[in-house]
Amino acid sequence: RSHFKLLFAKMSVQLPSTATPEDRKEMETELEAYKALQGELNVFAQQRQRIVAQVTENGMVQSELDLLDDDANVYKLVGPCLLPQEVSEARENIAKRLEFMETELKRVEDNVQGKQTEMESVRDRVIAIQQRVEASAKAAAEAQAEG
Repeated sequence: RSHFKLLFAKMSVQLPSTATPEDRKEMETELEAYKALQGELNVFAQQRQRIVAQVTENGMVQSELDLLDDDANVYKLVGPCLLPQEVSEARENIAKRLEFMETELKRVEDNVQGKQTEMESVRDRVIAIQQRVEASAKAAAEAQAEG
């Protein structure tokens, strides 16, 4: 299984006092977008953790069912009642459940990867704004020194 890195680094950005109100607004918008993406990524991480725990649990059930003879007594908990179930039926149910969970896990991991890509894009835009503002401040300082 692929593991993913969570990008929870706090983006703290200081713009020079020469930054225009438009630059400040653009930076604020990008930082808010980054923070929102972090929250979404956190939700996906929690979903992934929950699904992995379920896959582990169901995998253990499947391995226990594989140890049983076909004529063994197996019971399924339905509400407050234990109902008899065929071993083959229990094996099929667990296999289907595991298949569904693996699909769900892949979907969540794809979502995580998409959010990470979006976060990198926002980070790149923040860096571009910083560089633009710094270049503008440097040009203004050079013009003032010359004039």
